[in-house]
This record gives sequence, C-alpha cells and structure tokens, in this order.
Amino acid sequence: MKYLVLALAGSATLALPALAQATQSTPAASAASAVTVGANVVDNKGAPVGTIEAVNGANAVLSTGTVKASIPVASFGKGPKGLIVGITKADLEAQVAAASKPANIAAGMSVSGPQGNPVGTVESVNGDMVTVATANAKARLPKSAFAQGANGLVIGMSAAQLEAATKPAEVAAGMAVSGPGGAAVGTIESVSGDMVTVATANTKVQLPKTAFAQGQNGLVIGMSAEQLEAAAKAAQPPKTGGAGK
Repeated sequence: MKYLVLALAGSATLALPALAQATQSTPAASAASAVTVGANVVDNKGAPVGTIEAVNGANAVLSTGTVKASIPVASFGKGPKGLIVGITKADLEAQVAAASKPANIAAGMSVSGPQGNPVGTVESVNGDMVTVATANAKARLPKSAFAQGANGLVIGMSAAQLEAATKPAEVAAGMAVSGPGGAAVGTIESVSGDMVTVATANTKVQLPKTAFAQGQNGLVIGMSAEQLEAAAKAAQPPKTGGAGK
C-alpha cells in the first residue's frame, strides 16, 4: 500500500478564510439557536445562498455548493425562508475567490484573526511556508492560510487558537479526526514514532504528528476527507502497462 506523507505544519484549522468582515447582521431576529448543520441560508431578498455545513463555537461554515466560508454565528438572522445572511451567493463566492488568492506576504507584516484582533507578526517567509510569531509561540503556516484583509494579513484563527494549535496533540489509535470545518475525516489506525496513519473511508494516509491539533471535539487536521484522498491519489505513481511480448 502506498502512503502519502504531508508536512502540514500545524495548520489544522486554517483551510477556510474568515469572512466576518464581509457579512453583516440582518434586521431579522437573532438566530443563534437556529444555526445548525443543514439549515438553509438566504440573502436579504430571500434568494438562496447555501446551507450550514458545520458549526464550531462562534463560527459556522456556510457552503454555497461551490465555495465554503467561515462566518460568525452572530451574522445570521432568522426569516420565513430560513436563516438570513447579509450577502448574496454571488458576492460571497466572489469574496471567497478574492480571499483565496495568495496574499503579498513579507517579514514584519502584522497578522490579524477573523475578528480583526492582533495575532502576531510574520517572522520569515521560506518558499510556500510562513513563520508567524505570536506573543508566546511560533507557527509555520502555508501561504494559502492567509488572506488580504482591509487592514493587512488575516488568518482564520485567533492568537490563542494558533498558540493552542502549536502544542503537540495527544494522538492514539482509534481517535477520530476532523477537518477544518468540523466534518469527519477518518480515524487514527496506528502511530509509529512521529508518523500517524489515518484511515478515511477510501484510503489510508500517513501524516506527521505535527499535522494534528487538539480541537474542541478531538483531533483536527487542515484538510477535508475529500482533499486528503485527492492528495493521496495524486501522489500515487502512474500505472504502467504490462511488459508482455
């Protein structure tokens, strides 16, 4: 069996750009209790936007079917057609596309979290990896974890969350693994030294222990099951024909 080794560098919960600044609370009643997985979301005019795919604390993952965005639960209102969010489907998809473009990253730049609170400073840039220094820790993140916000670089974690993610997670066989949106990825099949084998529904992937963070509900990595399986498939050597005469 072929295994894929990924160095995810503790970027477990950074796959989705935070778009809190892109949405505004609607005039509808507070809907915190109605923000649940599977709930339909419409814009202010009642046009469909998407559905809630996951809820993680104060943020909910909204899927339009084309893109996914992490949005504060407080940004949703409640209306006759379901949850209401102050942005259209087209605008949301456009903003996710814009936020997904690589940001201009250089040493010394300030980094903020999804609510605009300071996280730290870019200490160095090495290829596709960026070292961010907070008050108490340093974390290496991929460039894709950063978006260009109105006031500088933005990542999808607060300073406290980033520092917590840098701490080694307790990893053991049988533990469940989730992706950045809280969706199930798979299960830890075995641990050998610094390497961990994760079994998804369709494949097995070997990851370093540093790829795991301790989330609120268990282990978290920075990829969904689909992304992990696609990466494993892409890493397999191409099949060649038999050497028949």
